[in-house]
Amino acid sequence: MFRIEPPFGHDVEIVEELNLPSDLAEAADEVSRLLAKAPEAIMVAERTYVLGRQESLLETQLGYRITPGGETLIGEGENHWRSSWLVVGWDEDSGDPLFVDLADRDLPVFTAMHGAGKWVAEPVAPQFRTLLVSDYR
Repeated sequence: MFRIEPPFGHDVEIVEELNLPSDLAEAADEVSRLLAKAPEAIMVAERTYVLGRQESLLETQLGYRITPGGETLIGEGENHWRSSWLVVGWDEDSGDPLFVDLADRDLPVFTAMHGAGKWVAEPVAPQFRTLLVSDYR
């Protein structure tokens, strides 16, 4: 996948494809860099999460942040998908998303049950970086 690296350092393709607010660009870049070095899957509390790949971050959002047709699933109200949430993986068995909140400098990680008609974020780890290098079993 071709990526444009402008002088200010943000991955324009990720920001534009995901329709991220510009104030979240730096955090999205960091998540993308971390995914480039991440394992294929991680274990958290006896659940296996398959991690998305840096080169397919857009596809990782399908069904959570966007529809297959590219329409947004982001909402304004409580229990809607937030514009600051970025899916980084999914539960191998249930398909529940593993996502990072880009609005928080620590990049906390959450999961939520999909198919429930609402998104209720459940904390998984205080930092995405820490999750990738720590044992959360």
